[in-house]
Amino acid sequence: MRFFKKIVTVILLQHSLLIYAAEITQPLQENKPVLYKNKAYRFSFLLPVDWKKQTGDVNSNNVLFMRLPLSQSCSFQFNITPMPTNFPTEMVVDAGLKTALVQVKQKKLFSAQRRDFVHDEKVLSKEKGKEVESIKPVTFVRGWEVMENRQETGLQRLVYQAYNKSNAYFNFIATASNENFTQCQPQLQQIMASIQFAP
Repeated sequence: MRFFKKIVTVILLQHSLLIYAAEITQPLQENKPVLYKNKAYRFSFLLPVDWKKQTGDVNSNNVLFMRLPLSQSCSFQFNITPMPTNFPTEMVVDAGLKTALVQVKQKKLFSAQRRDFVHDEKVLSKEKGKEVESIKPVTFVRGWEVMENRQETGLQRLVYQAYNKSNAYFNFIATASNENFTQCQPQLQQIMASIQFAP
């Protein structure tokens, strides 16, 4: 009887060790970012798993996310405003970027860059009386992105302003307090870089 108990004990111990070994040899699950899509305006962005929605709705004209714990004061939000059909978007974007580049020289901004989205579109044209199909790159979202230097307001921001072909104005803002900006900056830049528009 004792011999039988010893065998059972050994078998149970071996089984426990096998389960433990399997657990420690399995690869750790990475905290993959969460993909959010605004279906109405056809854009998407990625947020780390520890960022949670505070107000608004991703499929509406505005939303606010913050990183947990909230005391770290890192946030990401967007606001969308429909503009008149005759709104001069190209002129506004050019002027906005020109002003931003001046502010970079004045040290009010850290950086400024043009940021457009382009896709290839089929175009029909007539050559020698025949219709010829060609592919032409078409800009369907135009905008500019800036990163602020340390601000007197106590907040530093990355801002991406853009207009789509329907003249909807998009204002994406990633923010952190001056004290937390260095810590938050890598995530803020990843979030802003993840913004994608579909044609």
